[in-house]
Amino acid sequence: AEKSNPPFPASMERVFVELDRNNMTQAYNSLMAFSENLGSKLALAHGYRGTLVACMREVDIRRRHTEAFFDPSAFHVFSLSESVEFVLTKDDRDLVSMFNLDDARVHLEKALSLDPSLDMFRAIYAQVLVALDRVEDARLNLENYYQKCRDLHILKMIMALDPQGILEQTEHMLDYLEAEPYASAEKYFIPFMSRMMVDGLDHLADPELLKRLLSIALNRIELGEYVDIYPWQCLEHILLVTQKCNFWELVDAEFQNRRHWWSKVFFSNANVLSRELEEDNIAVRERCRELLKIDTYEHHNLFDSEDSTEESYRSEDEEDDDLESDEPADTDTESDTSLSDHPEMKAKLEP
Repeated sequence: AEKSNPPFPASMERVFVELDRNNMTQAYNSLMAFSENLGSKLALAHGYRGTLVACMREVDIRRRHTEAFFDPSAFHVFSLSESVEFVLTKDDRDLVSMFNLDDARVHLEKALSLDPSLDMFRAIYAQVLVALDRVEDARLNLENYYQKCRDLHILKMIMALDPQGILEQTEHMLDYLEAEPYASAEKYFIPFMSRMMVDGLDHLADPELLKRLLSIALNRIELGEYVDIYPWQCLEHILLVTQKCNFWELVDAEFQNRRHWWSKVFFSNANVLSRELEEDNIAVRERCRELLKIDTYEHHNLFDSEDSTEESYRSEDEEDDDLESDEPADTDTESDTSLSDHPEMKAKLEP
């Protein structure tokens, strides 16, 4: 290949080199020339071009407008979303730029039509649609993709675009809490689980829902803070409903490989963390243990008080003292009788 007309791997490499040098203008010029000639049927070329146009438009807007004029929160469509931030500035006729979002959209759509497997461009494509105020198109596009690939980032974008509130999206919230056991307790876990406990769980006999809620509660217990009481309260409620609805086989399936190590971790006073538990926390754990019929580790009650523990230590010390008193006296210790009183020693000492 000629220097002015290199093969497409070299052309794409040239683009990446310019991007690495932070020379976005030269990268864009190289990519534009390539995507309109040799790379016109290459999905990657169009995908990167659309992505680059969207990014350069954002940079250009910030260069052209002063901070006093440009308030990001005024132009971002979902800048205050709790689950994901949409970073592209909303299309507005008052915002002048040499790059436009429609150009980015056209090339991203062409890339996905040439190669539907290029999932790396689906998130930025949705961002472009949102900035163009085509929110419903973006949501449907993400929903279709999410059915094929359970991507957590895509799910968070869908939740932000859904017209319903996040806590009202039962299916999405179940997916999210299953995929993200460390999700914020204050924003997601506690509000959602509280709604499920109060609004519907007592009146539902859906084994699939109970199974998913049980799995979420168990993951939260096992991966969350040891002293957190709320997951245990959820577990107790779910166990009671499962028992009432005669779905206890769901619990047996979950605890088939858990009973032994749960008794050591959560129901044993050998775990030093158990000493940090409050009384109400201890009580709900004991109720769960009784419902699950799990024996305490080594037949010790996890929830013995410190006084009873000290008494057991004291009784052991008393037994040790009794054993010591029964031992015979050491023959090497000094006798009460002086050596000078011994007959042989007395004879030697007399003049």
